Amino acid sequence: MSNANNLPVLLVESNEIEVLTMQRAMQENSIANPLIVCNSGDQGLKQLNNSYQTPKLILLDIKADAFRFLNKVKQDPKLRRVPIILLTSSVADQAICIKQNINAAGYMVKPNLYNGYKQMVSAIRTYWSLNQLPQTA
Repeated sequence: MSNANNLPVLLVESNEIEVLTMQRAMQENSIANPLIVCNSGDQGLKQLNNSYQTPKLILLDIKADAFRFLNKVKQDPKLRRVPIILLTSSVADQAICIKQNINAAGYMVKPNLYNGYKQMVSAIRTYWSLNQLPQTA
């Protein structure tokens, strides 16, 4: 059985600059969890279905067919408890998600500057290091 601290984080993001920024911010925040990157919702779903490890956390860009991805993950008994944070480019995207009652653990607007990105990743790390997922039978 895997130690939860070593479980991977799945990032579903098509923008290579955003991926590199996330990798750098995770390194600078001393996050040792492996980062698995998928550039589309479909690729992310395939990764989840083919992996022997369930990720600790999923970071999902809203532009990566997020609604379909969320529905598929939430229907899967093995994956439905994995927290998913939607990453958006604007507050308007966040409002759409809330209006459509999208079942995500949280929503974060991607900062424009690197220091803001680093702070966002630090907040994610702090929250999820304190959070305990329910145990499955």
